[in-house]
Amino acid sequence: MTKVLSMNDLLSDEIELIKNYRKGNDDAKASISQYAEKRAAGLKGRTDLNGLTVPDDGLIHLHDLNFDFEGYFERYPDNLEEGEDEEFQARIYGMFCRDVFTCGGDMERVSLWASNYVAERLYQALGGVPWQDIMGLPWDEPTPFFSPIGQRAAAIYAGVQNALKDDPNANKTNLIAEHASKHNRGIAQGLKDYYAFKNAVDGVKEMPRNFIKNPPEK
Repeated sequence: MTKVLSMNDLLSDEIELIKNYRKGNDDAKASISQYAEKRAAGLKGRTDLNGLTVPDDGLIHLHDLNFDFEGYFERYPDNLEEGEDEEFQARIYGMFCRDVFTCGGDMERVSLWASNYVAERLYQALGGVPWQDIMGLPWDEPTPFFSPIGQRAAAIYAGVQNALKDDPNANKTNLIAEHASKHNRGIAQGLKDYYAFKNAVDGVKEMPRNFIKNPPEK
């Protein structure tokens, strides 16, 4: 009878394997093969979530695999509570993990659409897309599109435009000077930044390359 390994057993083996591999252990290659077989055997007989503990503190834990994933997706997007929409991608990953851990080796029991979703994200990562731009977890901060110079110009532009909405008769030059000073810029540089950004937004000129963090090659 196949011994069902606990998740702690699997993680312990994984950590030991990584240590041996980094040390250049001669048996590292054999260890990888043995580890793969052991992990597959452990997951094949696994049909529950024993060993995956989540604190019972009343807080939301995205790694709680006893979560009602099906109920969540039935409520998505119109009937979610405030803030729940931010959990969307995390709930897909959670359902995928739950299905894999409890399928008993029968991968037909793993949600196909969730598997495709995870595979697409991993494929993007292999292509070099930053992890925080792929996973979409609530705490991820996407890579900024604008460079620090571009972010400053965008802030000046947005500040001026918002002020003009509140008071269409306001003096635009004075507004540019005011918002430029908030970013330690003089009036001359503020005017340059504002109109360079405005011209790009209006489609008059291209966005200055130094405004973009990773501009495309020409």
